[in-house]
Amino acid sequence: MRRRGFLKAILLSFSAPAMGGNAPRVAVVGGGFGGMAALRELRQHAEVTLIEPHSAYFTCPASNLVVAGFRPLSHIRRTRENINCCRVVRARAVRVLPGKVALEDGSYVEFDRAVVAPGVAPDFDAMPGFSAGDIRNVPHAWLGGADGAQTQILRRQILQAPPGGVFIILPPDAPYSCQPAPYERASLAAARFMQVNPRAKIIVIDPKENFSKQTLFAEAWRKLYGGMIEWRGGEAGGIVEALDLRGGKKVVETEFGPESADILNYIPPQKAAALAQASGLADGSGWCPVRPLTFESRHMSGVYVVGDAAATVMPKAASAAQSQGVAAARAILEEFGLLENSAGGVLSAACYSLAGTEYGLASESRYHLVDGALAKLTEELTPPDAAPARLKQDAEKADAWHSRITMELFG
Repeated sequence: MRRRGFLKAILLSFSAPAMGGNAPRVAVVGGGFGGMAALRELRQHAEVTLIEPHSAYFTCPASNLVVAGFRPLSHIRRTRENINCCRVVRARAVRVLPGKVALEDGSYVEFDRAVVAPGVAPDFDAMPGFSAGDIRNVPHAWLGGADGAQTQILRRQILQAPPGGVFIILPPDAPYSCQPAPYERASLAAARFMQVNPRAKIIVIDPKENFSKQTLFAEAWRKLYGGMIEWRGGEAGGIVEALDLRGGKKVVETEFGPESADILNYIPPQKAAALAQASGLADGSGWCPVRPLTFESRHMSGVYVVGDAAATVMPKAASAAQSQGVAAARAILEEFGLLENSAGGVLSAACYSLAGTEYGLASESRYHLVDGALAKLTEELTPPDAAPARLKQDAEKADAWHSRITMELFG
């Protein structure tokens, strides 16, 4: 055998699933962090079908670096083009039914078990004066998706902001994907403005009375940006009543009066994506109730919901989705006798935020079962009095984590 053919044979031997006669058919719906983690865990033992309409994927982690102009769009672009370990169906799933997934073309993919990672959907009807069509001028830039278009719109607006311009960020009420991200976005936009537009102003008008890593962010803002960033909580004017976008205006109507913006970043409230709603996997909260540790749906047996759509105590973050995808896959393999019981049941989540390009804020937590429910076991945060070397180290850790997780899952 020639050397090239020999190497190809070796590669195929590693990528091809080692399946016996009892290999379950598993449909993985959605190729984000949770879905890809499940696929990687299942591929050697199951007949896996990935249902995902897009080959390209723009990650939400690290997207604020792109928004603020510190990284190119290619920094967050990954592909699902080289998946040779399973069947890939390039179609949109419209509904999950017992034993099969309905596709938009009217066909079905049958399964013994399914891992559903649908992600979230913004509620574009929640704010008076705003509709889905307004995202061309008032981007949310919250879902990476298949083209990164929203990220590019907000990036262009920030880089072209007028001297002394006003950038208003409207975060949603919790829960939503990546709760520290609006404040990271404000931080990195400020870092950019300090370089090219030092008279600019950033106002975060927030319905919440507190936010994730608030003490750490507030200290960073004081050190790095002076008074450039202003945060207003709910009782201090953070309740937005409507938007006025008529005639190109960007006016935020608050209970304390109007605020005009040159750049407006409205992040709508969120719920589990349309697939989860149409399939009956979500409840009245808009999120999908699941069993702790396995993430099997409480509404449909044999279907496992992972990632941001799942209703759990874990944060809605990429690392949590990865941990959940692995847990769901292992639960399926254990059920079919293809994996020894992985007793212990400890899940992990990490969240790395940037308050500046060399100012990292890390949160690393672990979760386990307590009285039948998932509960936080430990959490480690960047100390409030961390030295510059530690802050730089945590910023480097954020970059290394993004590179590592995307390489592991997307290759």
